[in-house]
Amino acid sequence: MAIDPKQLPEQPVTITFTVQARIWGVEGPLTINGASMRDVVRVVRGLGEVPQIELIAPTPVWQTLPDGTPICPKHGTPMRKREKQGDVWHSHNMGTEDSPCYCKGYRGADSPGYDR
Repeated sequence: MAIDPKQLPEQPVTITFTVQARIWGVEGPLTINGASMRDVVRVVRGLGEVPQIELIAPTPVWQTLPDGTPICPKHGTPMRKREKQGDVWHSHNMGTEDSPCYCKGYRGADSPGYDR
């Protein structure tokens, strides 16, 4: 079914669509940003002839509280800003106060709480 961008709403929203993809044998994140669905459709059409886009795994969509605090896409929990030795990140505790286990909102060795 063809999409006519003129029929899509022009509402002032921000849409970010990111997936892990393989294009022409090169793997990496594919992110499309737009201020409306019309913008997203225009960007996708502007990609031209792409022989194959293989979606590998979805990337979590990050939502935030009104003050900008990120919310964990898996657990729906507000994240806390942390800083150590010049590094800055956000995480939340999935363990206990006595035995913390932190989640950074994605699966990884430095985010063991993600799988809890």
